[in-house]
Amino acid sequence: MNLKKFTTFAVIAVFAVVILVCLALRAAFGAISGIIVGGVNAAGNIISVTDEGVSIADYIKIDSNGVRIGTSSAPIVDVSDSGVKVDPEMGGSFDAIDVTESGFEQYRYTFDANVNRALDIAVSNCDVVVAAGEGDSIIVDVLESEDFRYTFSTSSNTLTVRDSQSDAEQQEISIFGFKLSLGAKERKNTYTGLGMVVYLPEGFDGEISISTSEGGVKLGNLKLGEKLSVSTSNGNISLSNIEAYEIDAVSTNGRMELENLSATEISVSTSNGRIELSESTAKRLEAITSNASIDFSRLFGEKFTFKTSNGDIDGSILGSESLFSIETVTDRTAYPKSVENPRAQYRLSATTSGGDINVRFVD
Repeated sequence: MNLKKFTTFAVIAVFAVVILVCLALRAAFGAISGIIVGGVNAAGNIISVTDEGVSIADYIKIDSNGVRIGTSSAPIVDVSDSGVKVDPEMGGSFDAIDVTESGFEQYRYTFDANVNRALDIAVSNCDVVVAAGEGDSIIVDVLESEDFRYTFSTSSNTLTVRDSQSDAEQQEISIFGFKLSLGAKERKNTYTGLGMVVYLPEGFDGEISISTSEGGVKLGNLKLGEKLSVSTSNGNISLSNIEAYEIDAVSTNGRMELENLSATEISVSTSNGRIELSESTAKRLEAITSNASIDFSRLFGEKFTFKTSNGDIDGSILGSESLFSIETVTDRTAYPKSVENPRAQYRLSATTSGGDINVRFVD
């Protein structure tokens, strides 16, 4: 091989090695990014208080006495200034695992009671809990770090909460003095993956809109004169002891637990998640899911619509069966049978495939 051919071969070999190194580094960057994202997602377990990793929304109970943490009571007036925290002897605390090692600390934000027109929360990878408090101010407890923070605004008497926006991150390496770009990676509007607890004044009656992804939502003890909207993906929704003009709840791959609700219209939908309703009143009530059952008890209203596939529809409705126009559709057993009554003021529609229908009318 002469010198010219050797030189050409050497140059080609060097460029090939450089390209391979770039590809390897790019893959490494992807892997590292995956680890970082995984770490952020895993941060959702920081708030957990059991080895099974129960989320904050699942761990908190809301009842007429306030917010209950685990099996023990944690009165709202006793939460610490630095964040939600209870005596470990009372059943655990939100900081049961040290969050300081991950750079997260608990912060509390307080807003004037005049911010009473609406609450608008849209966040990512975060459990959200909203309950009536005992004070005159809106209190928001969160876990934040230098890199992950929320933004708050209070214009038009509306409290708006969003994820902070991160700038696009340019990935590049330098080889032999030359900078090679590995491409820009846009950071998503994402947060710690932990949780947010909002305490509203007892007299708050404005509109509430909650949206989150990869997180559960739990609301309770609220009397609203406006609409309540809740949406999540891959998270459960729990609503209890709520009065509102309208209630709308949507989830993907999440379970629905609804108890003691009152509204002109209640609409709940999910997929691959069970729906449970009890002791609720609505002029119109609609519950839709797939690959799961719909269970309800002692519902009162004028029009009921239940739809699912590969799941049973089972429950009880307050009132006389003779007052209803009934449509039950399934490829299995159905009770009651369809009975069309054009003069009926009340209507029931229940539709499923691969499941049974059993609806009872009770006093």
